[in-house]
Amino acid sequence: MGPMSDVRWFARAMAAVAVLGLTAGACGSSAEEAVDSGAESASTAPTADQVGQGRLVVGLLGEPDGYLPAKNRFTPATYMVARAVFDPLAAYDADGVARPYLAESITSDEDHLEWEIRLRPDIKFHNGEDLDAQAVKLNLEQATTGILTSGAWRPLDRLELVDDLTLRAVMKTPWAQFPIVLAG
Repeated sequence: MGPMSDVRWFARAMAAVAVLGLTAGACGSSAEEAVDSGAESASTAPTADQVGQGRLVVGLLGEPDGYLPAKNRFTPATYMVARAVFDPLAAYDADGVARPYLAESITSDEDHLEWEIRLRPDIKFHNGEDLDAQAVKLNLEQATTGILTSGAWRPLDRLELVDDLTLRAVMKTPWAQFPIVLAG
C-alpha cells in the first residue's frame, strides 16, 4: 500500500469507529429511563422551576488548566470550551477574513499604527454588566503582560479609551494583522 491508501484506510477506520460509537450510544437507555433517572429527554420541555437545574457533560481529550488566555495554556480541549463560552471582538467570515463580531467596527489609519475598536452597544456579560471599552482595555492589557500571550502583542504600544464604547490601540510599528489577533 502507498501513503495515500494508508491515509484512506485510516480515515475509513476512524469513520467506522465513530459510527459504532454513535450506534452504541443510541442503544443506551430509553427516554422513560432517562426521565426516571433525573435526566430529561429531548422531547420534554423543562418547567420554570427546572430551568438552570440541569447538568451538561462534555467529553474532552484533556483537562484544561483554566480559561484565562494570559495565564493558562490553551490546548485543543480548552479552545473547544472557550469558543462555546467566550465571544471574540472579531470573527472569521466565510472567506476567512477577520470581521467585527462583538465590535461594531475595527478601523485603522492608513499606516496601521492606530486602530479603533468600536463596540456594539447593549452587549452584557453573563452577570448583567455592560461590555464597554474599559472591560476590553483591561482584557487586552492582561494579554499584553501575560507570560503566555505577551509575545503576540509586541507591536502594541498602548491602549487609550476614546469613549464608553471605543478603544484606540496605538502600535509601535505598523500592524495590519491586528484584527486577526482579535479574532484569535
